[in-house]
Amino acid sequence: MKTSKHLLLALPLAFVVACSSDSDNDEEYTEKTYPIIVSATERPIANPSAAQNSMRRAPITTTSSLEEFTLFFWGKDIGFGKTVGTFSKTGTHWVGDQNWPSQYTGNYDSRVLTFYASNAGTSISQEAHEACVDVHVDEESNKQVDLLAAKNAVSYRSCGGVVPLEFDHISAAVQVNLCKTASLRDYTVVVSEVKLHNIMCQGEYYFDRDDKWELYGTPTDYTITAYQQGGLEVTDDPQPLAVSGDYLFLLPQTLTGWNKTSPLEDSYIEIKCKIYNSDGYKVGSSDYGSVYLPLDATLKMGMINSLNISMGTALRDRDGNKIF
Repeated sequence: MKTSKHLLLALPLAFVVACSSDSDNDEEYTEKTYPIIVSATERPIANPSAAQNSMRRAPITTTSSLEEFTLFFWGKDIGFGKTVGTFSKTGTHWVGDQNWPSQYTGNYDSRVLTFYASNAGTSISQEAHEACVDVHVDEESNKQVDLLAAKNAVSYRSCGGVVPLEFDHISAAVQVNLCKTASLRDYTVVVSEVKLHNIMCQGEYYFDRDDKWELYGTPTDYTITAYQQGGLEVTDDPQPLAVSGDYLFLLPQTLTGWNKTSPLEDSYIEIKCKIYNSDGYKVGSSDYGSVYLPLDATLKMGMINSLNISMGTALRDRDGNKIF
């Protein structure tokens, strides 16, 4: 199923844009070059509640913070797979290292090129005659990126030579909130680490599909947060576990939580913590112990997905048996 991907290298370039006029004839168009220029915007992603007290994770990407992206085009008489190159910002626009096909730049030529763009890694490829990007989410949260993708079918004449790309956020931004329930109200709960288990981390995003993501590979684990000193005391009110503006960027997917008949085989959250009151420790002691929660959730593309985790009667041991 998998085909090879094309690796594109960033080239620092600057171009002077040549302007056309109605008096230009076909011979002049074949001699002139017209760099492919892009104006880039993005549809916004919703802002979350303020967050605090944890290791830093990746920020949401905007076109002001976007450093570069890759772009391919497809034309009726030139086929798919024409590499436009890696785009970098020049002033208020983005410029690549290749030109519009000369036959597509005449004043009276309305033939359409379809442009595909993404910051997901460094490649866009053809998979079974479809444009797609291949993604592997980094297990280190501070190395994850907010994935963007755009598609636009335009003629040179209709856009004046400047392709108006509008990027969509195609990953699922995840923020986790933690609290304790009434069953732990008389206990002190201190958390040192929270980790997601059995999450799909590899997939292909197809530009021309309604159901755009196809996931593959084996599930992996992600540390949501780890507290370096003292841990976090959990309260009755939900507390976000990330620094303000930081997220996990995971692939859109539906998570099915494990149950007592199949513990630890599907999705779950591991919480390293101490739970104690005046009578002693319920979990942990001088060292932190682990408790587990089944995780059922649908992580949606282009949205901030809040996972609200309540510590209480649902806590289990590694065999899936309830602790409380």
